[in-house]
Amino acid sequence: MANEALTNIALLYSMAAISGSGGGDTPTPRGSVSVTVGTVYTVGPNEQAKVINIGNEQNVVLDFYIPQGVAGQGSQWYISDAIPGTLVEGAVDGDLILYTTGEVYKVVDGKAVDQGLTIGGTNNSPYDYAVKAGFKGSETKFQELWLASLNSGFTNTILDGGKSDS
Repeated sequence: MANEALTNIALLYSMAAISGSGGGDTPTPRGSVSVTVGTVYTVGPNEQAKVINIGNEQNVVLDFYIPQGVAGQGSQWYISDAIPGTLVEGAVDGDLILYTTGEVYKVVDGKAVDQGLTIGGTNNSPYDYAVKAGFKGSETKFQELWLASLNSGFTNTILDGGKSDS
């Protein structure tokens, strides 16, 4: 739109300069007319775009005021069974589709993984926690990868690959 305005203004001034009259009482420039771009400003997102001639009719200098875009939303990754792979380039059946609130998509290849981890409690009572990241199959499309412990005393032993019976 700003390019259109610039072209239209330049054309009008050029035509008036060639003809030497604009009709009526409106003074028009005579001779050559120059049109240059002055400064381009970024204004608030709710302000109107505008172009102002800060020069004169013979030497047009245009300042452009362009609104900035509205701030986008913060993103967080989400997992989707609802978005079919056919809507995302490069996805095939069985792939996991990660997406953000900004509708940025990432395809994760579907490779089934199923591992188990047993953690002993304070009285040696067993607690089983499964660490799963299965992408094939509708009910195991994706589960969060997590590790749980009964108290912080076991955490380092578990993460180091050791075993705790206390």
